Amino acid sequence: MKRASILRSKRKAIMLEPIQPPVYLVVWDHKHGRDLSVHKTLDGARAQRLEWMKDALLEWNDDDWNDIPDSELHLHWPEISGYTEFFSIEGLELND
Repeated sequence: MKRASILRSKRKAIMLEPIQPPVYLVVWDHKHGRDLSVHKTLDGARAQRLEWMKDALLEWNDDDWNDIPDSELHLHWPEISGYTEFFSIEGLELND
């Protein structure tokens, strides 16, 4: 259910435009440029970040990091990538 802002007056309440929830931008900075992905939920953004990390590890044939739990992989990513790649998730308000 979407939230909506309400302007209250002495006579009646007037419904205004729905308030948009924030969106989450996943940013992957690497030597070839920058990849971006926008998500409705923080969980979705985290899942995208994890997918990109696992895909890169498969491409690099790097099994040295298999013991790190998925929930902590992003914390070690700068070291894993030789400090050449960085991930971030930014919460943004969705504007018109």
